[in-house]
Amino acid sequence: PFHKGAPVAIFLFFVGTFFGWIVLPSAYQWFGSYLSDYAHAGLFQDPLAMVSLSLKMLLAFGIGFQLPLVTYLLYRFGILRPQVINRYWRHSTVIIFVTSAILTPSNDPFSMLMMAIPLTILFFGTIVVIKLSERRLPWPAELNQLDCAD
Repeated sequence: PFHKGAPVAIFLFFVGTFFGWIVLPSAYQWFGSYLSDYAHAGLFQDPLAMVSLSLKMLLAFGIGFQLPLVTYLLYRFGILRPQVINRYWRHSTVIIFVTSAILTPSNDPFSMLMMAIPLTILFFGTIVVIKLSERRLPWPAELNQLDCAD
């Protein structure tokens, strides 16, 4: 099952880094906007810090876009039931937005939204895929019963 998911994981990682690349200019612009608040402030850029921030941003977006694959694998391994996903989708959406705010290294709302909105769309797409695959792969009956006799 992992060899089938590897191309999807690579694709999602590259899509995530692409979104991160789109966000980088606005994040740097947001950082630079603080210079106008202070009259005699100057901008001293450390190249290592700029590269580090850029790589962290791209990595955060790439890892964040693995959410659909993780959700689907949790379903396939029997850890996450479709009924739970349907019941707690609102909670999941809030968690996606909070996690996006934490994962993006810059504090600008644009970066957070550029991560959270696509992740939410991907999460709902994963729900659709799980519903479609649930018809093909029914949930095992033995997992529906909780056996606490041991």
